[in-house]
Amino acid sequence: DPEMPRKYATGREWEHMPCLRCQCIKIDRNGRFSGPCSVNPMAGFTKEYPELRVNPAPVRKRVGVVGGGPAGIQAVKTLRERGHDVTLYERGSELGGQVIRAAAPEFKTDLRQYLEYLRAFAEHSGAKILTDTEATPETLAGENFDALVVAVGAKHFVPKVPGTGAPNVSWAAEASAENVPENAAVVIVGAGAIGIEAAVELGRAGRRVTVIELAPTHGLGSDMSPLGGGDDLLGWLRELNIPVIYNAKLTEVRPGEVVYADTVSGGTVTLAADRVLLAAGMVPLTDEAQSFRSAAPNTEVYLVGDCFSTGDIRDATRTAFDIARQI
Repeated sequence: DPEMPRKYATGREWEHMPCLRCQCIKIDRNGRFSGPCSVNPMAGFTKEYPELRVNPAPVRKRVGVVGGGPAGIQAVKTLRERGHDVTLYERGSELGGQVIRAAAPEFKTDLRQYLEYLRAFAEHSGAKILTDTEATPETLAGENFDALVVAVGAKHFVPKVPGTGAPNVSWAAEASAENVPENAAVVIVGAGAIGIEAAVELGRAGRRVTVIELAPTHGLGSDMSPLGGGDDLLGWLRELNIPVIYNAKLTEVRPGEVVYADTVSGGTVTLAADRVLLAAGMVPLTDEAQSFRSAAPNTEVYLVGDCFSTGDIRDATRTAFDIARQI
């Protein structure tokens, strides 16, 4: 945030956008810069936005935003800068979306600061913020909004194998030392960022953790930023001696165990598992999002964030910014 010193000097600390140490210091395997800032869509675009603000809209509109995660709050921010009258609907009791759980581990300091920023900005934005409020196409149609920005997010992917609906199976991002019993044997399905973070958090709390991953070795933590905590996570994984089994395809969950197929040898293996945590990706809530097209002029309903296409915080804020700056 290039305006950080001025914001602190003028008593606007809440408006300071915290760095996540993720994208601008992440270099890909070819030595190239990976892309724009995750939290500030205008960073690096000073020619387009010399004052780091979008232009005011020629016509003030009433705009509804559905979903209070990073995409929804970024939409509120940009729409308010454009001068629109904005109402945000969040069915949960807190703003933050997927960031709430993602920021829970004690080593996620940067993300907790970002969550605080999202909430503080929403509070100071001048938008009408409605938490504990379920937005439906029917209720929003009665509001006669000029436009709608839908940011309802995604749900975790559940493999279509026997046993995944059992009580001891849950999403990895919802697991913690408080809700996983001591001495429990835990199998985490998926070695992306969510799976590795859960493995480290539970491993540090003394749980017996094993990670199984469909991809070969080079896929481990491929969606984590090396300098934004990814290297630390992988280092902690090694220090905790948490085994990661590659080329492993989950085939069944049974009481007290899981079965996976070794995609190289073709054999099957059984592991003890008191708890099974799924971290095999996310699925956009596209159908839920598309249902809102009846709640406003069809051409003025926009999908942003994970319900448009699953990604990271940068993808969420970028899609929301790109849409909101055109409304």
